[in-house]
Amino acid sequence: NLKIAGLQQGLEKARSEMDAFKKHAKTSGQGIGSDLGSGIKSGLGSVMGALGVGFGLSEVLGALRSAITDFAHIGDIADRFDTTGESIQRLAYHAKLAGTDIDTVASAMGKLAKKLEDVDDVNVAAALAELKLSAVDLAGIGPERQIEKLSIAFKDAQISGRGVAASTELLGKGFGVLIPMLREYEEVAKHDIPVISDSSLAKLKEADDRLAALTIRTKVFAGELAEVATNTFDG
Repeated sequence: NLKIAGLQQGLEKARSEMDAFKKHAKTSGQGIGSDLGSGIKSGLGSVMGALGVGFGLSEVLGALRSAITDFAHIGDIADRFDTTGESIQRLAYHAKLAGTDIDTVASAMGKLAKKLEDVDDVNVAAALAELKLSAVDLAGIGPERQIEKLSIAFKDAQISGRGVAASTELLGKGFGVLIPMLREYEEVAKHDIPVISDSSLAKLKEADDRLAALTIRTKVFAGELAEVATNTFDG
């Protein structure tokens, strides 16, 4: 099949070009810039060209910027909960397949953390008891392990028609959107979930900070130019 053969050739060329680019980046110490955009465009272009799909450098860089921002956000959430970026990426995968997102999960887990700190709250104690859990079971183990334990407890409680009110008490009024995630958690956990390493995540966070600073500087510069232009027109 000519299409398949063309795609295979494109993939091989992409691998070769991206390998060469990565070696160049390592030896030259290049950061994110035109070389990166050219390298990625060249590599992706080999594959997309084989499929007959075209795109410009701006689209490639836009997708790259979006990916950097998304991973940096994952890193921020990991820092907030004092856990690993890999753990949060796995939770994000679970959330996506369940029709929600990592921000919704993070919000719920933040509410849970506050609830667990209030040891005198009788409603929290009753909710934990209904799920056959204790504050000790959930405290200090990180969001991923907490979700895992809550998933098991929620499904067990559901057998006897319980669990929703208790889980809502612990995770907040938005708990309803997390029900599919809890029900599917054990099965989805069997997947080979793709993640990037924490060291790579740290580099992407740094890159995101630099790009954000560059964006601000560019806007300030554009504002200064606009002021000069306005003054010129007024004159």
